[in-house]
Amino acid sequence: MDVEALPFDQYQRYALVTEVVNEVRRGKERLSILDVGGRTALLRSFLSGDAITLVDLEPSEERPLVLGDGSRLPFADRSFDLVLAFDTLEHVPVPRRAAFVSECARVARRHVVLAGPYQSPEVEEAERLLQQFLKDKLGVEHRYLEEHRHNGLPDRAATEAQFAGLGARVASFGHGNLDRWLALICLSMYMDYRPELRGIAARFQRFYNARMYASDHVAPVYRHAVVAALGGAELPRMERLTRPASAPPGATRRIEELAFELAAFERAQGALLEEKAKLERGLAELRTDLAGHKTTLADAEARKAEQKAVIETLERDLDAHKASIADLQRDLAAQVVRFEESERGRALEREALERDLADHKAVVQELEREFDECRKVLEEVRKLAATYERELEVLRALRERELGEASTMRGELEARIAEHAANAAVLEADLHAHKATLAAERAARADEAQALRDVIASVERDRDERGRVIQNLEADLAEHRAVVRSLEAEVEARGAALAAARNDLDQHRAVLYAREQELAEFRAVVAALEADLAGHRAVVNELRQRAAGLDAALEAVTHERNVGAQALAGARGEIDRAREALAAQHAELLARDATIEALRAELRSRWRTFQRAFGPRRPMP
Repeated sequence: MDVEALPFDQYQRYALVTEVVNEVRRGKERLSILDVGGRTALLRSFLSGDAITLVDLEPSEERPLVLGDGSRLPFADRSFDLVLAFDTLEHVPVPRRAAFVSECARVARRHVVLAGPYQSPEVEEAERLLQQFLKDKLGVEHRYLEEHRHNGLPDRAATEAQFAGLGARVASFGHGNLDRWLALICLSMYMDYRPELRGIAARFQRFYNARMYASDHVAPVYRHAVVAALGGAELPRMERLTRPASAPPGATRRIEELAFELAAFERAQGALLEEKAKLERGLAELRTDLAGHKTTLADAEARKAEQKAVIETLERDLDAHKASIADLQRDLAAQVVRFEESERGRALEREALERDLADHKAVVQELEREFDECRKVLEEVRKLAATYERELEVLRALRERELGEASTMRGELEARIAEHAANAAVLEADLHAHKATLAAERAARADEAQALRDVIASVERDRDERGRVIQNLEADLAEHRAVVRSLEAEVEARGAALAAARNDLDQHRAVLYAREQELAEFRAVVAALEADLAGHRAVVNELRQRAAGLDAALEAVTHERNVGAQALAGARGEIDRAREALAAQHAELLARDATIEALRAELRSRWRTFQRAFGPRRPMP
């Protein structure tokens, strides 16, 4: 293992004790060492040439590892050259600390080293500030700091006095300037908590361990190594364990660079959090808009039903007009028959007609004036038809623009769908990561429970001789059960959070599906409007054909006006009927004009509703 890559706080404790061990080593001898509370086996990376035995209450994959209590070590007296404990004594409950110190001294032949934080107002304040930083900045509560607060830090003077009472010579070595330690541990934990900063953290840890560790012992310090020399062994010499307390060259510049990088990260993170908040607000607005769209679509459906009723009425009117035209055609055929019959008697009546010719001239002039009026009416009809044609072109252009805008909106909706799909993929990845974390935690707790069961079985076999140890272990078991219950509660809370995240994902998918359905319904409305326009165009063409037929009928009547009185009278009646038909057709055209205007108003209203419902979209925050 590359020990210089360790977090600086770990490196501090192990490097300090390693220096003490090497100072008391006699030549190149291979030492037997007991690491109490050392289930991680980091000490083997610092002292690879020594025989190191691990003992701990909690299991790990390191071997050899003896499961045991530091206040009741399962070893014979004077079993090891050195007994070491790294940041362990402060986690031992106060009633068992004296037993812990005594046991370490019992199994050691030469030296005991207990390294870690010891009680002082400055150290307690620094740990309180660190815990507050972790709560405020990261929203976490550090388990081991909480144990420090719950148990209270050990009394260094009392520990030294206890060793002295056991016949040992005692010395203490401090390390880790308290102000620097507090600043650096806050930075280290913050960078370790943020995956994006772990590259920076690795460079920072290596720089401190290689360049700043050796001189970082200016009082007040965070950590002390209490060294007890037993059985006449020599204490390490203080002057060999300290270096000049001065910062190495370039340290200030490197720390400033780190500060600048962290400040840049904070700014970027703040921007991301703000963007996330904006996205959440946008989603809330989108939900509100969707609720409004549903109301708008309901209104559109109601108007669509009304329009359908209007179209059915127009179709019934069209059928009635067709029936009227058929009646008119039958009347014209009957008139042609009567005209042919009168043609045969025309020769006999010619003289009578000539006598009446003078009288009929005035009638003819009147008819000509009426014909002129009819032509004017036809011209107006043609102008109206041209106007309707232009309006139809406008409606066609409006429809094409609506289709273009609907296509644009579809692209935007598809982009949103892709964006939500990406968010869904991120949420799915987070779910898998949380599941893996929960599985690892369950496996770890299962191993811990199995280890505790093994310890309890071992203690029960030795019940008669170790009654006091059983009481202590039962107290430890109660504490571990409380820890397990708290971890199980945390697992349940995480499961509830995962379920809530999954429900949010399902809601997003339902919203996207509803938007797609709404778009399909609106396309159907646009298609219905196009069909309506095609029907109106057919009606206008039919009106043009009727006007052309009436024109032809008027020209035929004009050609026959010189035939005679009966023909003129018949033609006059025909013209009167044609005039009535033209008046009816004019009224019908006016009614159709009003209907088309109403449809245009309805189309404009639908267009405004479409704009309110689907666009133009506001930009995403």
